[in-house]
Amino acid sequence: MQYSKLRLELDQKFRSVEKMEPGSSYGVIHINDFYEHFYMSSSWWSIADYLRQWDMAYQRLELGQNACFVVNVQPYTPLISIWLAYVETTQIYLQNQYICGDYYKQYVGKTSVTPENSFQLISPHEKYTQSGRKISEWMVDFE
Repeated sequence: MQYSKLRLELDQKFRSVEKMEPGSSYGVIHINDFYEHFYMSSSWWSIADYLRQWDMAYQRLELGQNACFVVNVQPYTPLISIWLAYVETTQIYLQNQYICGDYYKQYVGKTSVTPENSFQLISPHEKYTQSGRKISEWMVDFE
């Protein structure tokens, strides 16, 4: 299955005014015509860990399973940034989520998040917040 409308990749050309820690990088996610750069900290995961996790996420999508693409892990902050990917019939719905604060303590706790156990971070697909606001999401068709 091809995902030309959903791609994550390293972006070696992107430069930011922020100082990066050694070994870190920037990535970019493409969803249809939308794209967004993100910082990939190497304080806990290596760049190879991120790439391996993304490969596993694509494999889950090919099996019709929900997935998440981890784009930043900073356990000392604590902060994890992910793109949730929910499979529904012939579409994939994507939501960006930051796991931090009390949510981090509740769902991650003292567990070390690895590429292999990262899929435990997938929460049920919600379209509205508890206060009734619509959650921003993108949709791509299976190709």
